[in-house]
Formats: sequence, C-alpha cells, structure tokens
Amino acid sequence: MSHALIADLGGTNARFALVPIHQYEPLEVRVLPCEKYDSFFDAAADYIKNCSVNMDDIDAVVLAIAGPVNQPVIRFSNNPWQFTRAEVESYFGDNKAVALLNDFDAVGHCLEILTPQDMVVIGEQSTIDPKGACWVIGAGTGLGVACVVPQDNGPNIVLPGEGGMSIFLPVMMSKIIFLNSFALVTIACRRSVCYPVWGLKIFMKLLLCRMALKSA
Repeated sequence: MSHALIADLGGTNARFALVPIHQYEPLEVRVLPCEKYDSFFDAAADYIKNCSVNMDDIDAVVLAIAGPVNQPVIRFSNNPWQFTRAEVESYFGDNKAVALLNDFDAVGHCLEILTPQDMVVIGEQSTIDPKGACWVIGAGTGLGVACVVPQDNGPNIVLPGEGGMSIFLPVMMSKIIFLNSFALVTIACRRSVCYPVWGLKIFMKLLLCRMALKSA
C-alpha cells in the first residue's frame, strides 16, 4: 500500500505521521522535539527508520510549515531549520509528489472533513452559516491564523497569515494597562498570547491592576 508522509513542522516540535493514499486518518503519529535534530532531514530520517514503511512505500510528502512557504528558501518563524523544495524532492526522490503548505493553510483545509462531534461551542449557542467565512487561530510557539472562505463549487479558499507578527494595539482601558505592563511601546501579539513566562506574569499583573482600579 502506498502512503503519504505528512509532517507538521513547528517551532518546538515536528509531528510526523503516515496516511494511506485516499484516506484521511493519520497513522503512527510521532512527536519529535526540533531542538534534538540539526535539520528537518535528520528528524525525517529518524521517523522513517522507526515506522512500519520504508522510503519506497512513500509516494507523497506533505509538509505543514510554521512560516511562509512562498520563498526560495523555506525558513521558520521560531525554528533554525531551513531547506528548499528542491532539497526535499531530492531527499525523498524526484518521482514523489511534494506539497509545502503554511501550517495554518493546512489546518484551514482540514475544516472540510470535520464532523459535528469534532466541534465544541464556545460562548452562546448560535446558528452557524455554513457559507460564511471561518477563522482558524492557534497559539503555539507562535500565533498562527488563517481565514477559510467556503466555495459553492470546489474546495475552500484558505488565506493563511502570520498573526503572531501583528502588533497589539489596545483601545480599551484594560488592554492599555495590559500593554503598559510590558514596559514596551508596542508588542507582537504572539508575545502576549504564546509565551508562557510572559503570558502568566503579565496576565497576573493585569488582574492586580484591575483589582486596584476597582478598589480605588
């Protein structure tokens, strides 16, 4: 049986799995810490060496990358790995299909196969317009975002972005206090959402400031 090797390459971890061609369920999922490998190819070699198939059984490679993929050299937002499409094709074999996607581009395409059992309602229950645009947001080592626009005919259009690089600009008093807690003029959104040390300390500082305002 032929398989696709899929990988979610982030700033902290690289998640590898196998998917039989024309199926959706990932098999043999492994999470490898990026810092233990000098390159993506070292991590891929470790995964393939310890999975149930060899290189000849892999007919396609799909990489979801935490960073822009429209550059000659693929670099990560929060990871020193780098490579080119040609290097990936050469490593796995020139006859294999290779797809390089932004990680939230890949997540956005996955919305099409979600079932109601995969979803949890946050906030008040409301009617969802199945033809309306959707936002995908994920906080990891960085802050990933994508907009998914459903289409009447054909696959959804996915517009990925680097949300973590956007600037946090407060307009409410509580958010202004939050910004001042960083002692910086501006901060990237990923610093306020994704960094555990910063996040916990600053959110605690914000809560204490709000309590002081209420008691004043």
